[in-house]
Amino acid sequence: MRVTGFFILCLWVTNLTNAQRKFVEIKGIVKDKENKNPLHGAVCFFKNNEHVGHVTDSSGHFKIKYPKEFSDDSLMISMLGYNRQNVSVRSLSSTDTLVFLLERNAIVLKDVLIQNEKFDLKQLVLKAIESIPKNFPDKPHLLEAFYRKVSTHNHQYTHLEEAVIRIQDYNYKILPNASKIEVLAYRESKDWGDIDSITVKILSKTRTSGYNNWQTAFNPLSRLYENNNMRLFNQEDTRFHLKSFKKYMDSYLAEVVDIYTVNNDTIFHIAFNDSAFPAPPSGRSYLKINMTDHAIIEFQISSQRNGHIFYRKLFKFQKTGGRYYPKFIKVTKPRLINRDIEDGEYDIATIWFDSVKIKNFEKVKPKHVIDRLDKQGHKKPNYDPAFWLDLKMLDKYPLERGVRKSLESYQPLEEQFQLHE
Repeated sequence: MRVTGFFILCLWVTNLTNAQRKFVEIKGIVKDKENKNPLHGAVCFFKNNEHVGHVTDSSGHFKIKYPKEFSDDSLMISMLGYNRQNVSVRSLSSTDTLVFLLERNAIVLKDVLIQNEKFDLKQLVLKAIESIPKNFPDKPHLLEAFYRKVSTHNHQYTHLEEAVIRIQDYNYKILPNASKIEVLAYRESKDWGDIDSITVKILSKTRTSGYNNWQTAFNPLSRLYENNNMRLFNQEDTRFHLKSFKKYMDSYLAEVVDIYTVNNDTIFHIAFNDSAFPAPPSGRSYLKINMTDHAIIEFQISSQRNGHIFYRKLFKFQKTGGRYYPKFIKVTKPRLINRDIEDGEYDIATIWFDSVKIKNFEKVKPKHVIDRLDKQGHKKPNYDPAFWLDLKMLDKYPLERGVRKSLESYQPLEEQFQLHE
């Protein structure tokens, strides 16, 4: 009788857990509003959970499966040459095939943009690449930042890492692997992902090969910061190398997606293809160039697999003291924790740069620098609840509500943090 009761209790708990993790599926078709033709290659994704998305097929159809925690989010429909559409998830039906009609985006060049000069897209991008040394850091500097990584499995959030960090860097003529990173505070939740130890070992060997061939960092925090492709502008056969770009620019370029002004500066948003091979630009990979000083203020590089968003890196920059320093880094990549690679299995790592110090800053001491070749991760200070309770950065960069709800469906976050104290 006791065994039967225990079995019933386990079954009830299992059913309750499954109910908490209920998934919803939406199906839709994206069309041109004017001629009603289906749009192939439109990107459909969630505003606050960009890793969950799909690219429309040749008939304009897409299908997305998402957890109920995303009900407060918005579905974004984006296509090069069209105005982006933003729809509340709560307003969507999960039973019908939804129809989304996109309006064409007509870009009008304002008089201030032309100024009697001939507009040449290729020369504009070449000028921006040529201007990297004069627009980006030329002196040592200190960046204070907040780091967060969330991990998913089957679109369910299963792991969280957060850290307050300091980065001592030099100039952009030096590769980013010379930077020094210190972790001031760190905390992480329990990892609820379905981790396969064999896959993890294989991935570790792959990263070892990557270091031997390209000096790629093992440490995930170092690897994230070093993802800045623009730092490779002196390295041949890279996207931001001037001679290499001239060689491949017919394959890379692209078209103007948008033109807008910010504080009297004119910004060109330019899309290019997602690979080094000739292909129509999708809008998923792009540059944003400030025409005032030809600075690249933002770039994104992404790819897809089987219609799903596969890999994406986004860098944004802000101007301080006449030079551009990183403002925001976000890299979304496959998690690769088991042999059955699933579309919902991602690591989404972000660094928000809270401030930059150029003069009279306290240098990061060698004994506090994390080892970029450390396979185990960061030097992790003990978890201090009082420190995190008073941390203003958490108010500035809050954890998205749907992510928190997903993580706490397993166990309260505070209890998970204490497990790794």
